[in-house]
Formats: sequence, structure tokens, C-alpha cells
Amino acid sequence: MFRGFTEAELKAFVNVYESQDAARNFLKKAGFPKDRLPEFNRVDAKTYWEMINDLLEKGILRDGRARLLAAAHDEWPANPAFEPRLFPDIGDTSAERVPPVDAVPLPSPAAPARTAGRPEPRDATAEEYGFFVSYVTRNEADRAWATWIAGELAQLGDASRVPPTVCLPDADAPPVSGMVDRTKQDVPRSAWVVAVLSPAYLGPDGDGATEWGAVLNATRRQTDRVFTVIVADCAPAGALAELPWVNLVGLDEGKASRTLRGEVLRIVNVATNYPPACR
Repeated sequence: MFRGFTEAELKAFVNVYESQDAARNFLKKAGFPKDRLPEFNRVDAKTYWEMINDLLEKGILRDGRARLLAAAHDEWPANPAFEPRLFPDIGDTSAERVPPVDAVPLPSPAAPARTAGRPEPRDATAEEYGFFVSYVTRNEADRAWATWIAGELAQLGDASRVPPTVCLPDADAPPVSGMVDRTKQDVPRSAWVVAVLSPAYLGPDGDGATEWGAVLNATRRQTDRVFTVIVADCAPAGALAELPWVNLVGLDEGKASRTLRGEVLRIVNVATNYPPACR
């Protein structure tokens, strides 16, 4: 028997290729035999990809797992589930191998936001939304934090030179695919992206990994308009560790509100060359 996907890989394929058109088009592009593609009409995405996995284990496509992972990595280079370093046993993938990244220690709760260089000033008023909030919709605590953060950002008003609107993806949308679709659609229409960081968001094979991959794809890996808000003990790594951050861990609501608003204004107004005191 040939090797199929790991559980994490299978879940990632289900998340990003959930619709019939997306799955079939991807498989055809990756070289899967067209006449052996299962029918999608009567099954859900998880069952469909399990059927594909069964066919791979039976050897329907030479080096099938490697070819599909490499093709997925080409389309979703920011999705950690498809990073070549996570499947080192594959020797024929065309995807570039990436060395593992060490975790970055969590800053102390009192630490201020830091900036990874100063972005070029721009007029952020052209975007439809001031902020897009990226979070794990299926995690109740993260959803509560995201809702609270969105409310705080919406009250910045004229203190910030970005639209006073916040895009908070609907928690009632389909758990993963709905969030990914909203990310693709609304991140390019937003002046800033706010990633709500928690252990759920940073897990290598969970919904957060898929959502962060969607953010990076939507921004074309240009993260100068992305910052993070840390709401639970966790250790950001890779690109997330290089972003400006606001740490709310251990703060009461009043101090969390003041910290969030103050640090967000500092991040945003530096980037837009707009100190409120000089209006």
C-alpha cells in the first residue's frame, strides 16, 4: 500500500478545497487522473477527500501524496500544513524546503507594542474597512475576544486616520471555509488586519493555521499592515513573531481597553503619518 495523507494534511485539504469546483480543479491541475475522480454530489468535503486519500493509498497516482502536497504548497504557500518542512519524508516534491523556525518567547504583559520597521506612509482612508479581525471562529474564548476587540477598535473614531468600520467575520458562517472565504474577500478591502493570537490560532494543524494562511495569501505575504493582539499565553513564531503586537494577557478590562486603544493608535498613526495631536 502506498502512503496517504496524515490526519493534519487531510484536514488542511478539506479546509481549503471544500467546494466541488475547487477540489476537482485542483486535483486535475495536480495531475490526478480525470476519469478516476470520485463524484462530489452526494458527499461532503471530508468524505470526498477521504475517498481521494483511499485512492492515493491504492497507488492511483505515482508519488501522489508528494505531488498533491507540492501543488497545494504552490497555491497556498503560507499555509503551515503544506510547508515542506512538515513532510520531510517526501523527496520528490517541487516545493522549496524551509528550515524550522524556533518559537519566540512571549512578551511580558506590561510590554508595549513593537514595530517591525516603519511602513511607508499611505492614505488608508480609501479602504472600505479600517480593520479586519482574524480569529478562530470555533473557539468560544477567541470569538469573545475578537468581538470585544472589534468593539474597541470601532470606537477609535477620529483619533485614527482609518475608516471607523471593523470587519468581524460572522461566527455563524461555516466554521472554516466561511472564514477563509471572508478573509480572501475582505482583507484586500481593509486598511489593517488584526490577528487575535491564542494557542488555538497558533496550532500547526488547526483552524488558526488555515486562517493565517488565508491572511498571508490575501495580503500576498505583505504584512506591513498586519498586527497581532495576544489574548492568551502563547509563543508566536515565524512571520507572526515579526509583527507589531499588543499584549493583553493578565490585564483587567479597563487596562486592556486603554492598552489596546493606545498601542493600536501608535501602530496605525505611525504608518499613516498622522499623529492625532498635530491635526
